[in-house]
Amino acid sequence: VVLFGSLSYTHNFRTSGLNQVRGGRILESVDPGDSIGLSMGFAYSLSYDVSLSISYQQSFSLETEFDFDVGEGFKSTEQSSALMNFALGIRTAPDTIVNINAGFGLTEDSPDALLGFTVPLDIKGLTDFSAK
Repeated sequence: VVLFGSLSYTHNFRTSGLNQVRGGRILESVDPGDSIGLSMGFAYSLSYDVSLSISYQQSFSLETEFDFDVGEGFKSTEQSSALMNFALGIRTAPDTIVNINAGFGLTEDSPDALLGFTVPLDIKGLTDFSAK
């Protein structure tokens, strides 16, 4: 069993000098809101060849502020996105594990459903040089 988690914070800087026409007004600057993220889960190995994992992710984005040339501004609403994800890992060869995952959104700002399939690629020339 492996437990994992992360906590993140992203600061976005104001962008000015845009000069973009938006609905008859000129957008001069945008101040994107900061965001906070959280993720956690666990993985469980049923055998050497099969593993299961469950994870939860949530992000919270603060409001974005838009400034126009006519002296008025607009603030968007805050957004929250949350996902629940389930994954199955199957060893198909001694050095290859195929992962299949499915997930669903828990908030209105999240995707309704997620499906994933990953297979590792072995590109010649990009091997681990530390083993030499």
